[in-house]
Amino acid sequence: MASTISVDTIQGSTAAGTIKLPSGYPVQMVNQENSTGVVLSANATVKLLDCQIVTKLANSSFIVHAFCGIGTLGSVSGNNDTDVGLALGYKTGAADSSSSNYTGIGSYSPTRQSVSFSNGNRAFYSIDAFAGSNTYTYVYHAFGEPSTVQSFSPNVAAGTTLQVGLFGTSDVNQTSITFGTRRNDSGADSGTITYICVTEISA
Repeated sequence: MASTISVDTIQGSTAAGTIKLPSGYPVQMVNQENSTGVVLSANATVKLLDCQIVTKLANSSFIVHAFCGIGTLGSVSGNNDTDVGLALGYKTGAADSSSSNYTGIGSYSPTRQSVSFSNGNRAFYSIDAFAGSNTYTYVYHAFGEPSTVQSFSPNVAAGTTLQVGLFGTSDVNQTSITFGTRRNDSGADSGTITYICVTEISA
């Protein structure tokens, strides 16, 4: 015999934020997008965007999906010795422009190009050089469209505000680098959306 349970609100018996779920269940998902992007014309690390999530439960872990197209604004031919990297980090409280105030996500720490976090250098994408084709007319000059899925467990209380930041870095040795940006001419309808998607998972 089929049964139906209809409720308006589920909350803990002693406090609203103390509901117990089996370990590994998705609790909430938050997504942030950026269609403007950043152009680096000198050696630097820059934050591309933050995704804010307020924890529903205590001691949750988090799965992060991120994507960012990387390219140039103009035609580039041959091999270019320009180092490029992407990395994810998180912090509690308000967003910040400096990667040093974030904790790097993941354990990969390449020597070629990485982002400096409070727990050391990290990257999920790092290259020494890229190759360009000769002639372009009104196209999006993307030489890489890296994405990643990573996780972290900050062990914080329910109701904690977390910022998950996506950072880009380059030495801009031979050419300026675009992170997620669209063209700035009559081909400006070409490009990609940079995004971070954060899922809270019950402890």
